[in-house]
Amino acid sequence: MTVDPLKVDRPLAQSDLITSDQGSPWLDQGFARIVQGVALATVGLLFWMGWVIFREATPAIREFGFGFLTRQEWDVNALQFGAVTYIYGTLVSSAIASCLRFLWALPSP
Repeated sequence: MTVDPLKVDRPLAQSDLITSDQGSPWLDQGFARIVQGVALATVGLLFWMGWVIFREATPAIREFGFGFLTRQEWDVNALQFGAVTYIYGTLVSSAIASCLRFLWALPSP
């Protein structure tokens, strides 16, 4: 018996929502553990990537400092590097893409 949660005028019980006659509890638990493992691996991979990027960027940060985040000029001959223009461009293009995505997701009549 399947209960539609949107059409019930009483509080739903746990037994109303779980109606698996063919499922096995150990398969459900195994699947849940696999999903949890993949989620933890994804978070671990994200932290590992951040650590590798920081470790590889440390010599450049020591040489030029964090000022490259706020400077605009990019002059290789004078060893002046600024990334604010590129950061601004990335943020603007991401905002435009987000607006287009929102408009695309609106339901059509």
